[in-house]
Amino acid sequence: MSAEDNSSKVARLVSAAAERDVADAEQYLEGCTKRLRQVKEELFEIRKQAWKTRREKYGERWHKGSYVRSCSACHQMQRTIIKYHNEGILTEGQACKATGLDRVSLRRIADELKEKG
Repeated sequence: MSAEDNSSKVARLVSAAAERDVADAEQYLEGCTKRLRQVKEELFEIRKQAWKTRREKYGERWHKGSYVRSCSACHQMQRTIIKYHNEGILTEGQACKATGLDRVSLRRIADELKEKG
């Protein structure tokens, strides 16, 4: 056997191995693609069921509007913070940040509190 015969035989073996590797890789990717599709379908069904459950539990509007966004303690705290602003303890920016009010609303309430004394 000559060196040329050996090299062509090795080349054929390498080529065959590469073709098998490519075929194996394609088969593996095909399996991954199928599994990914299955997972997406499962997630879709899970999310669909979750939204259905939420609608049953909270109604069409979910829980929007069901919580009272104002309470007497919060209202009193807001007034106290604005009072501290009127006394110069807090700046307008600090009072706005603490109360969650914009500056115009804070000034209006501050003026009302000043008038009441």
